Amino acid sequence: MEPVTAKGFQHPIIGVTPGLDDARRVFAIKFPTGFHCRICNGVKCYPLGHRGGSWQCADCGHQETVRTGTIMQGSKITVTVWLRALELMRDTKGSATIKELHWHSGAKSYSSARILHIKISKAIGQISKDIANPEDVLHKLLLLVPGQDTASSAS
Repeated sequence: MEPVTAKGFQHPIIGVTPGLDDARRVFAIKFPTGFHCRICNGVKCYPLGHRGGSWQCADCGHQETVRTGTIMQGSKITVTVWLRALELMRDTKGSATIKELHWHSGAKSYSSARILHIKISKAIGQISKDIANPEDVLHKLLLLVPGQDTASSAS
């Protein structure tokens, strides 16, 4: 298989998995100027798996997923559910209840919705309130890794 750059990111089985568009969206947010390997700074990658949410650096072989280095890191909740939850919390300025989050995000259980609510609420408290564009809030929330302060997180 031919390596691809982020601008030309394609997956061999396009459209088979419902979360593929969400994985591409997160990929574009993480790498707005193109893929860059965290290990060797390589710019070409191979897609891995059938979901389109992971790739391998063509130069050093380092594997990464769309979750790595984001608020979703270490979570088993799907990328689609995370994005729905992030969008709801962004749109309600963090005032959505756990029950609303459970209902609107598609989380499979109340406890999953509770985890989403806790992590996103904590992240909202860490970002500045002066971001005018709602999409900027989503990008900032997504790239905020739990346990980091805003000064050291990616923007």
